[in-house]
Amino acid sequence: MRGAESQHTGVAEVAFPWTLYSAIALRGLCWTPEIFWQSTPREVCMAFAVNQQISPPFDRATLDQLQQAFPDEGQSQQF
Repeated sequence: MRGAESQHTGVAEVAFPWTLYSAIALRGLCWTPEIFWQSTPREVCMAFAVNQQISPPFDRATLDQLQQAFPDEGQSQQF
């Protein structure tokens, strides 16, 4: 009854977006299938929301500045 109106409630029924949720968990969050199937849709959404708040990686100039400001002990070369 995908997209059909329910006879009991009069509300349209929509199929659960399993493809979207599995793509978010397996590709976006790098979860294993086992972790995905043990999680709830709410947990997938919460983990994805937190993942989106993580800062992007440093660019090369920022990394160079940090290496100059905080050099590793006993290491004089840059990467």
